[in-house]
Order: sequence, then structure tokens, then C-alpha cells
Amino acid sequence: MNSNRMYHRSLPVLFAILFLRLDVYAQNAPTYSEHIAPILRTHCVSCHRPDGIAPFSLDNFRDAEANAERIAEVVTSASMPPWKPAPYYGPFDGEPEITVAEADNLVAWATNGTPQGDTAALALDPTMPSWPLGEPDLIVSMEDTYSVNPGDSLEHRNFVLPINLTEQQWVRAVDVLPNGVSSAAIRRARVMIDGSGTGRTAEAEDTLPGYPGLIIDHAAFPQGHIWSGHQDKRRLLNSLG
Repeated sequence: MNSNRMYHRSLPVLFAILFLRLDVYAQNAPTYSEHIAPILRTHCVSCHRPDGIAPFSLDNFRDAEANAERIAEVVTSASMPPWKPAPYYGPFDGEPEITVAEADNLVAWATNGTPQGDTAALALDPTMPSWPLGEPDLIVSMEDTYSVNPGDSLEHRNFVLPINLTEQQWVRAVDVLPNGVSSAAIRRARVMIDGSGTGRTAEAEDTLPGYPGLIIDHAAFPQGHIWSGHQDKRRLLNSLG
């Protein structure tokens, strides 16, 4: 009987210790303004922003809070940020890898009430520039406007862009900026070189700007390069072009 009474007396003490430890952990949980916003800005906001290609935005507290559980799931499964090379190969320049500490902070923030923290620090957040690499040296535009059909159907269209250069130039970076349409309406955009003139002939034969097709055999990327408007933007090293 005495041992039974001692057991019941120890329960309130045990619960008190557990509640105290959980309360201390919650107080030390990462906050959006100090810990989470910098991670999202570095790894996510280039796509997850208004008019971006991602299905939802993560450039503000409310949107991040609403998707906190989803964020925790995808970083735990390593499905985000997207990275196609197989594991255990590399390292590669520009890998969008989230560190273990960053992933732990995202999970801890989602499981501890998504505290916002000091809102004054968020006023210093930079806005996303239209051209992440800076103003281009050369901007090449479509000759005619093409109207995207409404609805959820996927359309593949190729457009010939005249360069009109009078001398050879080295290319260190390529970016794509949609004009007059949300980036979310464009699933992917690739910039390729057609030295045969086949693309211009195909466009001239079509009644609309451009011509259809997903896989084309008359254009290619420069060797060792993939120019895509939805890839991580970076310049080649100074000695490369």
C-alpha cells in the first residue's frame, strides 16, 4: 500500500516536468522573422512567389504559415527544393540543398505553432527583382504576341527570336521574363539555338505566331549547357562563355 501511494504522488511531479520541458522548448522554437523567412527567401521564393511558377506563394508570413505542414513534409522527404541528379553524385555547383539545421528549423517551426517573431525585421526583406542576374546586356523579344488558350490544357509552342547581332558575342547567362502574362501560366521555357533555319520556315508556314511541337530535332542547347527560364539563375565563371 505504501508503494502504491508513493506511485500516485510521483505522477503530478512527472507531468509537471514534462509540461515544463515542452513549454521551454516552445519558447525556444524558431520564429518566422528570424529563422524561417531567410530560409524560404534563399531556397523557395524564386518560384514560390506571386505570379511565380509554383502553385502557391511563400514570400510572406501568412502564406508560409498556411503551408507550414506541407513545408515540413517536403523537406523531411527531401523532395524540395527540386533537384534531379541522383543521390551520392556530386557535389554540383549551385545545388539547392537545404542544410540539416535549416530543415530542422522548418520542421520545428511547423510543429510549435508557427510563431511569427519580431515583425520589424521583416521590413528589411528585399523584393524579388524582375531580372535576378541584373539587367541583361541584350533583350530579345518575340516579334508578335501569342494568346494562351484558357483552361488547364498543356500547350507546347516554339517561337523564333531574331537576335540581329552584327558580331559574335559570348553568352554567360540566359533568363526568361514573361511580359504581360503570369509566370505561373508558363510551365517551362527553354532557349535553344537553331542554325539550320528550319524553325523560321516552320513559323512562316503557321498562321499563328510560332509553331507547335515539344521535341524538335533542328535546335539544341550549346554543349554542356541547358538554358531554361525556370532553372536556378547563375552566370558562368569569368573565363567561360
